[in-house]
Amino acid sequence: MLLEFPLNLEQVLLSYIKQTFLPPKKRKTFDFNAKDIEFFSRGAGLLSQAFTEERGSLPPDYLNDPVCRSGYLLYFLPVNALKVVKVLQEFKPFELTSGKIRILDLGAGPGSGMLGTMIFYSALLKKGIFKEINLDFTLVDHSYSPLKDAINLHRAYADILSREIPGFHSACLIKHFDLRRESLNRFLRNFKYHLVLMENLLNEFPDNRQKSDFVESNLRQHVDPEKGKLIIIEPALKKTSRGLQKLRDEMIGVRKAGFVHAPCLHQERCPLNVVNLRDWCHFYFHWKRPDFIARVDRMIGNRKDWLACSYLVLGRKERDWKSVFSDHRNTWRVISNLMPSKGKKEVVLCGPPGRYHLTRLDRNASASNQSFDRLRRGDLIEHHIPGSQGYRVDGNSELTRNCSLKMEIPG
Repeated sequence: MLLEFPLNLEQVLLSYIKQTFLPPKKRKTFDFNAKDIEFFSRGAGLLSQAFTEERGSLPPDYLNDPVCRSGYLLYFLPVNALKVVKVLQEFKPFELTSGKIRILDLGAGPGSGMLGTMIFYSALLKKGIFKEINLDFTLVDHSYSPLKDAINLHRAYADILSREIPGFHSACLIKHFDLRRESLNRFLRNFKYHLVLMENLLNEFPDNRQKSDFVESNLRQHVDPEKGKLIIIEPALKKTSRGLQKLRDEMIGVRKAGFVHAPCLHQERCPLNVVNLRDWCHFYFHWKRPDFIARVDRMIGNRKDWLACSYLVLGRKERDWKSVFSDHRNTWRVISNLMPSKGKKEVVLCGPPGRYHLTRLDRNASASNQSFDRLRRGDLIEHHIPGSQGYRVDGNSELTRNCSLKMEIPG
């Protein structure tokens, strides 16, 4: 499914950036023009370079700097908002809470996760899947300036959505709080949320033990025990992705704090933590790149054709796999790109039977298995692999001429 940044939110965002960060003497027009793109691309370029270097050159409070903050709003907020949309699309509507939905966004910054949640639920409401939605956000961050952006963007976007879509309601509370030094229980007590978001947050904790303690504490104390979900989204870098894989195994295998809901389709140990330690589980999401992002790309010498990230969704209760997939045992996640070599093509699959290399010899290409050529990292497929009883971390299977692959639609 192609992700798109909503035009009404684009208008809200660009107007807010210009009115908030552009010096008054330069605001000669109301529209966001080429000169504005050039002006704000400086911050986007600085952040793009720093994020590529795993934040090594960034100060802890970089979003308090107007240049970095405006660059983030322009170039990174749309991307991070749509990542949240895509992860939520992993779930069928009956797996999600309707009516009043409580959302806790930790390390919220200027509200990327909040806006992504608003995009997602307003789309369900517009399609008539839900009759009424009442979003109740609590945003927490150690930097106050981006939280001000978040509350202002929420106010503007919620006003538009409530006028355009009957039944849409949203409220937002911000809390200036240092998650690294203080316990959330000081003001959250044991209050439960349907969604707990942690986007690009875990890198702020100095070691793996603190990360695990933080995630476990929030999973046990603040995630609703029935339909609640804790969503962690991290950059698609090897270090952060493999760290998330280890966190996954720690939460469900060692601490037994909950269950994995996505992207994994099983509760066994992550096979990439057992074999082939060079690989890391990450995904590319397809999107329609907005014109203003393309123009920034040209300015800073970048190209955001894909939305890349690693992610993990945890819950207190195990996901009801049988109600989600028609044949859960034979459902697989594609965790590699399609890899062509001499005389064959190969992908790596991960599912309830484990991790398997699925190969198709070129001479076995047929109308029955032509969907194999369209497989992309992150896809879900239904396919029976003979002899795949039990769980294997490094299995192999070959696709014959008569075999077929069925694409699964999660949401």
